[in-house]
Amino acid sequence: MLASFGFTERSLISANSVLPIAYYLLKRGLPTSYDSGSKYTSDRVAVRQWLLKALLRGVFGSMGDTVLSNMRAIIKSSHEGFPSEALADKIRFTEEDIDYILATRYGQKQVFLVLSLLYPWVDYRNAFHLDHIHPQTMFSGKKLKQAHLPEQDIEFCLAHYDELPNLQILANIPNIEKSNQPFDKWLADTYKGKKYRAEFCGRQFIPDTDLHLANFREFFERRAELMRDEFVKVLPAASAAARGV
Repeated sequence: MLASFGFTERSLISANSVLPIAYYLLKRGLPTSYDSGSKYTSDRVAVRQWLLKALLRGVFGSMGDTVLSNMRAIIKSSHEGFPSEALADKIRFTEEDIDYILATRYGQKQVFLVLSLLYPWVDYRNAFHLDHIHPQTMFSGKKLKQAHLPEQDIEFCLAHYDELPNLQILANIPNIEKSNQPFDKWLADTYKGKKYRAEFCGRQFIPDTDLHLANFREFFERRAELMRDEFVKVLPAASAAARGV
């Protein structure tokens, strides 16, 4: 089931996080078809979303034994469905936490967790890649100067191109086809109709702005805002926590 969520040994950053899920499956006596049966789809979604948030928040840290004991009590008293809301009661994200999340960089273990929260519609049983929207190969001082970027924007590009607002999840084949092409050219060639292009941009949080590399700074900042808005929806406790609630 965890593999179908897209997890690998690297991205499952706490082995203890498996224990509440295993106990839940055991406690309810769920069948081996749970990981794929359509009748359990909504329950699996609840498990997945809880796991992503719990790992991202680091709830299985130094107080791991106490946390697990509390979770066991909640699951033991639950009789219908995965008790994601009760288990997530103490998982809160402040506005500062969201700033930290948006600064997640390519190569960090948490990057899959963060992107997965934004891409719940991806079928992670199929091959997928973590992709740089504007390709990594474009970000050298020489190439950025050739793109006629001012010096301050070149410094911004080199500092931020590996961060979350320049990352997305793509299916295996589209990512291979995209390769090192300029993003604006690949998008125009791949999604020729306005409707399909708009649908892709909506799914991928692509802002309605000039997508040339020369406009990277505006693209990055506007996409960061779209992602921030989505995190506030996915992690509703963030806004409440920021107000001191």
